[in-house]
Amino acid sequence: LGQFSPDERIRLLTKWRQLLRPGGTVITVTRVRATPDPAQIGFSPEQAQALCATVVRKVASIQALLHEDPAEMAHAADIYVNKQRTWPVRSREEIRQLFEGAGFRLDELSDASQTVPNQQEPKGSAFPGSGEQARIIATRL
Repeated sequence: LGQFSPDERIRLLTKWRQLLRPGGTVITVTRVRATPDPAQIGFSPEQAQALCATVVRKVASIQALLHEDPAEMAHAADIYVNKQRTWPVRSREEIRQLFEGAGFRLDELSDASQTVPNQQEPKGSAFPGSGEQARIIATRL
């Protein structure tokens, strides 16, 4: 859901409802970030640098398997961090209101967070695995 602006989310759920028959089910996971600011966010310069450094390190460690140049992969990571933007889903209540307002019954809204096994990975709000992950199961009314 974070890939869509708040207005686009309403249109997305309206489309999901149109595509499902009554009783049809949506199953998805989205990140929840407790922030008061609904503005679109991206990687900070420090996060971008950390991600690119991680890509270079990991590609170099398995270069024989990948047959990829670490510098080219770092360039691809740099393009990614400069283009990647999300709109935070700020609470489970926001999710509840969104789905119920679009004509769904919320059957499950639970924690789907996973711990990051490697504590050396970059950290921060823009990185996958950071923040709470909410599992959503909703039925079209």
